[in-house]
Amino acid sequence: MSVVMTTPMLVVFESCNCFRHFLPFLLNCFVCFDFVPYTSYHRAFLGEEAAGMRLGASTPSNLERTVAIIKPDAVQNQKEIEAIMIRSGFSILRQRRTSLTAEEASSFYAEHFGKAFFPYLVDYMSSDSVVVYVLARQNAISIWRDLIGPTNSTRARVTHPNSLRAVYGTDEQKNGFHGSSDYKSAEREIRFFFREQVVLEPIKIKHSAQNYLAKNVDSTLLKMLTDQCRRKPDDPVIWLADWLLDNSQYEL
Repeated sequence: MSVVMTTPMLVVFESCNCFRHFLPFLLNCFVCFDFVPYTSYHRAFLGEEAAGMRLGASTPSNLERTVAIIKPDAVQNQKEIEAIMIRSGFSILRQRRTSLTAEEASSFYAEHFGKAFFPYLVDYMSSDSVVVYVLARQNAISIWRDLIGPTNSTRARVTHPNSLRAVYGTDEQKNGFHGSSDYKSAEREIRFFFREQVVLEPIKIKHSAQNYLAKNVDSTLLKMLTDQCRRKPDDPVIWLADWLLDNSQYEL
């Protein structure tokens, strides 16, 4: 992964020998938000091939997270389904097996309250264990929904016979799977199931990345590199770790 270095930071530090020693570590440690304009620095310190790997197509701008749920009637096929997830290009960021109470199922599907199928949905989702995942890849939301297929498993066997609901679902109500409908739903659902765990912030892209870094990262890096150049520690990496523990505004 890589860090975006802004112009003022480079002007201050590009002539400093300690910065030259330090930059490879920074380039590999800080998060890349799909905007790395200073490719010459990457090539100088990482080499042409490594820089290309970091700055090329391997850094997608439409990387997304989505919630996937294996519902009670399909849980027995969990291992097979996880293998399909991986083969389809998804990374599993979070995973938990849980049993929903009727109240929790009602809260999760609150948008469907008042619809005729709502009581059956709540009863179904609270009838046995479910397995919940946070999946990530390019266009994760739409690709996962395409992979699971139409909501009616019986109809899916005719129109989308290779979809997960066609293969592992039971019928119109017991359809085997859930997928977030859009970005906002995905973020809400991640927090619903993983509220006691660390939830990463939404992935920043393009200009929002620049704004985020300018607001939250640049000032810390500027202070750190200034102090490092002044002190010239024998072991910059150890010094960096200690400095971040002492000075970061975030809990490390």
